[in-house]
Amino acid sequence: MISLPVIHRDVDEEERRFELKPLSGQFVDAVLEHEFEEKGHHDTQLRASRTALVGGLLLMIPGLCIDLWSGNWTSHAFVIALVRIATTAPLVAYGWSTRSRSRGMDESFDHARWVLLEGIVLAGFLLILAMRPSTLHAETATFCLIIVAFHLMAPNRVVLLAPLTAASCICFELIRMKSGGLIHVDQALELLTVTVTFACAVYFNRQLEQIRREEFVTLTIVTEYSDRLQKAFQRAQDLENELRNQAHLDPLTALNNRRWLFTEFDREFARARRTRRPLSVMILDADHFKQINDTYGHGCGDEVLCMLARVLSQTVRNTDALARIGGEEFAVMMPETDATAARELAERIRAQVASTKVFTMDHTIQLTISCGVTECHVDTEQPGDALKRADKGLYEAKHRGRDLVITR
Repeated sequence: MISLPVIHRDVDEEERRFELKPLSGQFVDAVLEHEFEEKGHHDTQLRASRTALVGGLLLMIPGLCIDLWSGNWTSHAFVIALVRIATTAPLVAYGWSTRSRSRGMDESFDHARWVLLEGIVLAGFLLILAMRPSTLHAETATFCLIIVAFHLMAPNRVVLLAPLTAASCICFELIRMKSGGLIHVDQALELLTVTVTFACAVYFNRQLEQIRREEFVTLTIVTEYSDRLQKAFQRAQDLENELRNQAHLDPLTALNNRRWLFTEFDREFARARRTRRPLSVMILDADHFKQINDTYGHGCGDEVLCMLARVLSQTVRNTDALARIGGEEFAVMMPETDATAARELAERIRAQVASTKVFTMDHTIQLTISCGVTECHVDTEQPGDALKRADKGLYEAKHRGRDLVITR
C-alpha cells in the first residue's frame, strides 16, 4: 500500500527541540545553536563591523575634540588623549578589517573576541574617568549609552557581556564614591540610573537574542513544512503518473493498451483529416495461439506474447504507434503512410516474426502472424470504420491459411 509522506508537525516534540536557555536565550540543543550561528554569521559579522566603526569613531572623536580644544594642553590631557585612542582604535580596526572580509568569510563570528574589545573600551573609558574625575558627572550619560549600545547594537552573548558590564558598573560607582563632589542624594540617583540602565540593557539583550532565535525557528519550521509539502506533492504527482501509466500500459508486454490506442487514433485521424496526409492502420494476431496455450501452458503463452511484442517494437518505425488491444491481438497506427507503404511494413513484420523462434525450457516454438492492413479514408469515414475494415482483413487472412497480410 502506498501512502503520502506525513506533513503534520508534532508540537510537543518541536517545543522540546527549540527550547531556549532561561538566562542566555540560546538554544538548549547545541547542534541547533551551532546551525543558527552558522546561518546568520554573515549578518552578525556585518552588524559587528558597523557597530565597531560607528561606535568607535563616536567614542574617539568627541573625546579628542574635548581633550585637544579645551585649551588645557598639559601632559595629563595628552596622556588621556592617548588612552582614548589606544582603547578605541582596536575596535575601529577590528570593525574595518571584518567589514572588508565579511563578503567572503566562512568562519563563524567570534563573540569572545568581540566582548574582549568591548571590555577594552570600557576599561579605557573608566581609566579616563579615574584620571579626570571632574568630568565624571557629565560622563554618566555617556557611560549608560555605552552599556545600552553594547547590549543592543552589537551581536553579543548575554552570558559574556552581562558580567563585563556589571563589573564596569561597579567600577564606575567605586570611582564615583572615591571622587565625591556630590551630595549623597545625587549619588544615590546616579547609582540608581546606572543600575536600571544595566538591568534594562541585559533584559533587552536577552529579549533580542530570543527574538532572533524565534525568527530562526519560524523560518526553519516553514522551510521544513514546505519541504514536506513539496515531497508530498511530488509523491502525489508520481502516483498520478503511475496510475496514468497503468491505465494506458499493458502489464504483460509493457506496450500501450487498447484504451490508449483508440484515444491516439482518434487524435491522429483528426490530424490526418485536417492536413490531408495519409494514415494507415494494421491489426495483427498470433496464429494458433490457443493451441500454444493448450499444449504448452499459459506461462509459455505469455513468453510468446512478450517475444512478439519485442519483435514488433524492434520492427516498427519510430513514427508508428504500437499497442496490444486483445489477448494475442496487436495494432499498429502508421501516420504519414499510404496503403502501399503500410503493406510493405506489414510484410516485413510478418517475415521477421516467422524467422524468430521462441525457446522455452523444454520446447522451441515457431510463431506466425496474420495481418489486416487498411488506409483510412479520412474524408468519408470515421475512425471506427477504418479499424473494422482492418479487422476484417485480419479475419480474411485467418480464413485464407494464416501467415498472410491482407490489404483492404
